[in-house]
Amino acid sequence: MDAYAFNGQVPGPTIRFREGDHVRIDVINRLPETTTVHWHGLILPNVMDGPAMITQAPIENGQMYRYEFTAVQPGTYLYHSHDHVDRQQALGLYGALLNVNAWLRWERALTTRRRRREMLLPAASAAILRVTSG
Repeated sequence: MDAYAFNGQVPGPTIRFREGDHVRIDVINRLPETTTVHWHGLILPNVMDGPAMITQAPIENGQMYRYEFTAVQPGTYLYHSHDHVDRQQALGLYGALLNVNAWLRWERALTTRRRRREMLLPAASAAILRVTSG
């Protein structure tokens, strides 16, 4: 089965952060075509919203784009590609976002302040997410 994947998995990894965190997500495009990422439902600056040719230029193969924002509203959301949408989403470019409210007791089990996750892919049909929050 052919698939496009974030960090080698479909759906992409669940991205967890805490309300108020400053979030940085580097997207490295290793797909055979351009891509962008839309953070569906999050309130963030328009230039970080992801629709190709509307709020940003597409990320070319081999290029990196940094999405950076403050997590302002807690909840469960999703992220997905926003360039060549019909094909890229169908092939697997989507995943879950968890923005946890800071007062929840069990929140510490879900996320930590100041963390960095890097997962590299051997496959050519992939996009890489590097997430830093805190």
